[in-house]
Amino acid sequence: MDKVILMAQTKLEVIARNPDLLRAYERYGKAASDWTSSINGARWEKRREIARNLKAIGIPVEQIAQGTGLSAGDIAKL
Repeated sequence: MDKVILMAQTKLEVIARNPDLLRAYERYGKAASDWTSSINGARWEKRREIARNLKAIGIPVEQIAQGTGLSAGDIAKL
């Protein structure tokens, strides 16, 4: 077995046997997930802001969609 995988498996076994470590590990996982969701949400809002500004100055929806990754439908709702 790969040395890195074996090390990870050993650490996971230690964490699983200790309720305090397991709770800490779960809290860390939730915090990491929350942070990722927050960053992704901010990126989505920034794309919408850029699209709104481009639409306001008359850039065609197709070009805005291509540049921002938003759908034409999403841009039309802005």
